[in-house]
Amino acid sequence: MVFGSPQRRIIRQRAGRFAEKWKGRQGLGEREHSEIFIDEFFSIFDIDCYISNIIFEYQLPSGRRIDVFWPGVLLIENKSLGKNLREAFEQARSYYEELEDYLRPQYILVNDFHNFRISSFRKSTKDGKNYWKDERRFSLSELPNNENINLFYYFSNHKYTKITKTREQTSENIVRGICIDNSIDDKPLESMIEHEVKRVMHGTKYAILKLTLASGLSLALGYLISDGQPREYMERFIGGSAREESIR
Repeated sequence: MVFGSPQRRIIRQRAGRFAEKWKGRQGLGEREHSEIFIDEFFSIFDIDCYISNIIFEYQLPSGRRIDVFWPGVLLIENKSLGKNLREAFEQARSYYEELEDYLRPQYILVNDFHNFRISSFRKSTKDGKNYWKDERRFSLSELPNNENINLFYYFSNHKYTKITKTREQTSENIVRGICIDNSIDDKPLESMIEHEVKRVMHGTKYAILKLTLASGLSLALGYLISDGQPREYMERFIGGSAREESIR
């Protein structure tokens, strides 16, 4: 995705507000604050974590969990303020090795809320050995600088992308910010469908609630119309429903 000057200016302004908000906070912990921090970070680039299939606490086969995982795109390891980011990177790289090839991301980002380190996976053309290139290290206050913020424009190209075992697929049906992907053929991993299950369950509960309210209102009105004779009304109501069903 190519951003014009107005969009880049807006993104830098958002990054500045984000940095200002978080740089004065102390005692930031990995468990307590990571999710909201990362969610607000992606909002700088208009990336919605739910729509983009960004998963928090992604469980690996070993039982270990990745703090933030964007399949095929990015792996993030958050640490509490002041923790060693070199160790965090080695931890993230071990997570990478445990992933199946088609899920492995292009980038690893480690941070302690106030400091960032981003690395990219490179395939060697000489000796055949692949390696991780340390792209940049910078502080939270330096995030809005062009040389730093530009590193993250890449991720906007994948905001509507989902990764399957056979190929990368991009949804074409984006309506009012909702991404609908009907082309997934493979059985998704349990941890990758958790968000979709929650969405469907929420919609189902809402539909049941509306049906319950409508039915209750219908019975109440019928009771009043029947001059307070609930049994008589219920017999007519049930009999009418049975006749409708027999006609169908």
